[in-house]
Amino acid sequence: MKKFDPALRDARNRALGRKGEERIFLDEKASLRAAGRADLPCAVRRVSEEDGDGAGYDIRSFDLAGRERLI
Repeated sequence: MKKFDPALRDARNRALGRKGEERIFLDEKASLRAAGRADLPCAVRRVSEEDGDGAGYDIRSFDLAGRERLI
């Protein structure tokens, strides 16, 4: 029988979450570039990485009109 390790599970979950955030972050930047909004990709931020995890969202992006979009 395999022993349950909650610390290992938590570490794996955190790593998976970071990979997911990174994927969305890169996709947001690419989508804005592809839509012709070359001015916006540089303003997309991974808030959870830069400011900490307490903002209530992980990524600050923009819609095509330039309005803030919190993901």
